[in-house]
Amino acid sequence: MNRYFYSLLLVFLFISCEKSNLTNYPVKEVYIDTTQSFTEFVALLASSPAGWTFTWTGKDQPTYQGYLTVAEEAESLPIYGDFDLSTFSSFEVDFQFHNTNFKPSFQFKEGNAFTNLLASRGQLDRDFSFLAQTAEGLILSGNEFGNQLYLRPATAAVQANYTTGEFTAQSQQLLQQLGAIEYPYFSVANAANAPVEVVLDLPAKLIQLTRVDDTGLGLQTADAEFVVDGSGVRFLAPITIGDAVYESIQLAGQQLQLVDQQANSFLIGEYTVPVIPLYLSLGRTKNNFILLGQYDDVLPLPTWSESFFDQYYLFLFFIKYYGYNLDLGRITYQFGEAIVNFDVQIYQAGSLFSATYTYDLLRNANGTIKFNNLQTTNANAPLLLEDYLWPGSIGETLGRDNFYVTYRNDGQGNLFAEFTSAENPNFVFTLVSTD
Repeated sequence: MNRYFYSLLLVFLFISCEKSNLTNYPVKEVYIDTTQSFTEFVALLASSPAGWTFTWTGKDQPTYQGYLTVAEEAESLPIYGDFDLSTFSSFEVDFQFHNTNFKPSFQFKEGNAFTNLLASRGQLDRDFSFLAQTAEGLILSGNEFGNQLYLRPATAAVQANYTTGEFTAQSQQLLQQLGAIEYPYFSVANAANAPVEVVLDLPAKLIQLTRVDDTGLGLQTADAEFVVDGSGVRFLAPITIGDAVYESIQLAGQQLQLVDQQANSFLIGEYTVPVIPLYLSLGRTKNNFILLGQYDDVLPLPTWSESFFDQYYLFLFFIKYYGYNLDLGRITYQFGEAIVNFDVQIYQAGSLFSATYTYDLLRNANGTIKFNNLQTTNANAPLLLEDYLWPGSIGETLGRDNFYVTYRNDGQGNLFAEFTSAENPNFVFTLVSTD
């Protein structure tokens, strides 16, 4: 009796686990009986004469999309996809069919460029089991990391797009156009309702859209994963910004366009500085800026005012000659949602130390920002605090004044954040972007 009960329990748990992986798809049939499934699995993979398009998803991995054909006895079949955004190369793969845990499976045989690529990316499966058949195609599940491979029957036109090299050529042209933009992080689409800033993170295959909201004081930001297919950069989820819902970036001739759900296209233009004001984006989007130089060779940038350099130099003079014999390595500003970390790297007798000062970052109604409420966050910071806050030193002014902040481009690819004291407009300094 107990053996019978436990057998039923195991079957129930197995089926429950299978269903939990299928909540996003209308499942037509799930095969569990191995005597039925293996033969039908092989037949199903051969049932699409033009091959299959695939969507490959995994935990903590970008989503990949492409085209393949699967055959039980064939060798060196090509697989195409957006695995390598620099070349969009196809790979030759060999398949091996087998049963895994009473489920029909196939694997990409090891020892070739494709499986080496998968191994280099981390948690990407090489061995997949049949999970379910849906109205749209087949779902396979990775046997090691739980990746999901969703196969959909390809049309003859799609097959030709991949196998004739058209997909590779189109995709290379698209990414070359994106890479040719001198400031790709700040590419901007001129949408009808408001300028939209487009940020592409190619390694992570993420896109972010940002616009100033209707109040003029806040930002609306949304992002999504993307894949590259024959039509362009396609977002895996629509991105709603303002009144528009965007779905893709497409190449029209030599121009990049942002396309919405109504097929309206908006030209992506090249800007030397972001369209989103730095006053609004600071700490809300990715902003890291740095001051470079050591005590013996600090040279003021052309946009540093004399009063700023005097105060900066005074701080360096104090830490060098008043008790510590320290040389400044660098100062970095890391802007978070409501704070800014002022990190100072210092050297003493060849050893590196660091001190961090944390401010609240406040936005004023008049368009200025304020670095407020100085705090020390490690043991080294108090050692420098007196020199940093000494009257006439840089820390006193940063903690006291309000600042206007704007972008400045030097025309040579360097982007600066320029800070001007509202109380003393002669106090001006720039920070170099580290992004």
